[in-house]
Amino acid sequence: MPILIALSQILPNLREINLSNIRTDLDGLQHFSINCPQFEKLTWNNITIITGHFFKFSLDGSNMMQAKNLKEIIMDDSDFKYHEWKDDEMSIIDDTRYSRFLFCQCSKALERVSIRNMKWDSEVAPQDALIKFVRNVPTLRWFRSDLTIENMNILHLERPEIVLLN
Repeated sequence: MPILIALSQILPNLREINLSNIRTDLDGLQHFSINCPQFEKLTWNNITIITGHFFKFSLDGSNMMQAKNLKEIIMDDSDFKYHEWKDDEMSIIDDTRYSRFLFCQCSKALERVSIRNMKWDSEVAPQDALIKFVRNVPTLRWFRSDLTIENMNILHLERPEIVLLN
């Protein structure tokens, strides 16, 4: 049994975990979202390569969709799994038919998110996807990303209660 799965079972009251620079897989992370109902904070910077490929966190947050109390995600310098056939709509901000956005599967309680230097399969994350995320998470209070100054100014007018950093 992988260590993260075992930890999720013996530490059901775990509130936060830091997996930065650790080689792991997503099964263990999914078990934390299921077995630890009080789980609030995930820090996982610098996701590393294992056997020639990335174990990537899904852009929609489906790896953590059972984490109903997740308030904080810190995932700087990380590369996320991008599926063109379903993730393109995360950058469409002018059409309400496209409701998917970054971390939409685990965003109900999110207050703080840092995704500075975020990549989508080694490509720079689109500005429209970052904007759409800020607009669609009403609980968000702090966001650090690669938003341009211009886009941060626009969002600050729409959501002045959010601290926006890059």
